[in-house]
Amino acid sequence: MWKDRWLQNYAAAKIQEAWGRNLTKFEGMQLPGGVTFNGMQILQDARDEIQRLEEEMIVSYSLPVTDMIG
Repeated sequence: MWKDRWLQNYAAAKIQEAWGRNLTKFEGMQLPGGVTFNGMQILQDARDEIQRLEEEMIVSYSLPVTDMIG
């Protein structure tokens, strides 16, 4: 199960989303060397990736809808 590429990408996107949420708390903070956090961009990228992966799951991995057979 853990060798499934879709699941690996989905888990990585969820972790990136959590990381982005945590970094938004420190928005604008400057690290040594002049690097600043951009948590909102990381968060938005993760949400876009999660949306793309969920759509891929619906299209590629779900069974086709069938009518009720009586």
